[in-house]
Amino acid sequence: MSVGMAPSASMSMVYTVMAQTIGMVMHNGAETQHGMQQIASAATTQGCAVILALGVTGK
Repeated sequence: MSVGMAPSASMSMVYTVMAQTIGMVMHNGAETQHGMQQIASAATTQGCAVILALGVTGK
């Protein structure tokens, strides 16, 4: 590699790493949202089950 190409090559590496890092951050955010949605759904289901159980016994 010639000396004149070094700055452009290094910047292209920086941009490539930055794009990969941003992609990983977005993927992790989506996975976190999915996990939180599963927890919320499980909590809602459990809450409904408790309400239904209390309604049947009348207590």
